[in-house]
Amino acid sequence: MSNSPARGAVGGPGRLSRWCLRAVLVAVSTAAGLVAVEASARQIGAPPTQLAGPDKTLCRPLKDRSGLRYELVPAQRAKQVLSAWGDRPQSTVTYSVNRYGYRGQAVAQPKPEGEFRIVVIGDSFVFGSLVDDDDTLPQQLEWELARRLGHERVRVVNLGVPGYQIRQVRETLERRTLQLEPDLVLMNLFVNDAVDTPVTYKGEVEDTDPLPEIPELNWIVRLGLTGGQWGAEGRTVQERLTGWLRQRSVVVDTLANRLYQSLFESGNIKQHQHRWREGGDGYGRVLATIDRGRELGDQTGFEFHVSMYPILAHLDDYPMAELHERLRGACEARGLRFHDFLPTLVPYAPQTLWAHEQDHHPSGFCHGLTARQLADELAPRIEARLAGEG
Repeated sequence: MSNSPARGAVGGPGRLSRWCLRAVLVAVSTAAGLVAVEASARQIGAPPTQLAGPDKTLCRPLKDRSGLRYELVPAQRAKQVLSAWGDRPQSTVTYSVNRYGYRGQAVAQPKPEGEFRIVVIGDSFVFGSLVDDDDTLPQQLEWELARRLGHERVRVVNLGVPGYQIRQVRETLERRTLQLEPDLVLMNLFVNDAVDTPVTYKGEVEDTDPLPEIPELNWIVRLGLTGGQWGAEGRTVQERLTGWLRQRSVVVDTLANRLYQSLFESGNIKQHQHRWREGGDGYGRVLATIDRGRELGDQTGFEFHVSMYPILAHLDDYPMAELHERLRGACEARGLRFHDFLPTLVPYAPQTLWAHEQDHHPSGFCHGLTARQLADELAPRIEARLAGEG
């Protein structure tokens, strides 16, 4: 009697060979399909663009306990290359910091007689990240006011510093604004400004109002996802692995980029809604800074105004519109003027307002829109003030 397995028996060599052959064919077909998709993606230029930082460090740490933590490096000029995206060609922007440590041309000190001076304080939206010196909000505001008032008696100073949070903005207001002898101080806010910061550069601060669990942000960490400024040298093992894969596959790079943007956008809004909720510590810090601005204005004679940029996404159904109205009410209750940029930007597709697809800071075009809004709202009172002094 033969010891060979019966024909068709489970686990027999014939069945095993056919199974292995099918597995190999599936694997080869899948690999070929992935190679074809990868080749097609490379051919049509699908990979998301990369965005390098400036060629010089813009800021330097401070060793004091002022709460500023760091400041712009005085008397330097840095450049940043913005890679091509959409229909926009590659470009280079210049960041010029004067010898007094703020962006743009220095104004005369002491202030010349007859000059109306506006000082704008805030974070990177005021500083003008990813836009040229001439395209920042303060610079365009100065030009718009000069065009309306018919003379150059108005100067606008840019005291914005990238990354500043509300404590640093308040310290700027108290320590650096008054020496410029402003007639009007405009504090521009953005939704990420409510986070608390330590008083020293390397210090720590206890989060007295910790965030709730936000699944989207947790998934970003677990998957090692980053935005457009990524690399294989990521901070965590997950980021290094994901970066390594993204460098080698256009498909992986594209999918990872889109997943990051989707998760970050949703999670970021939830984070800001928590920080800015009524009664929350973050919103309380903002209101305290507004109160301090009004107090300093009353003491020294400048007008204190507040403005706010929205997140440049979902503008037609903006998830934080209620915050803008609440902030308007808080300012008006204090007798202060609030300049809301949301209505001005709603008619535009968000991507037309971005400085870059990998960094959604306002473009020069976007700053031009808000500068014109501010000029329309400020020009009558400035003209009346100048006429009264004349």
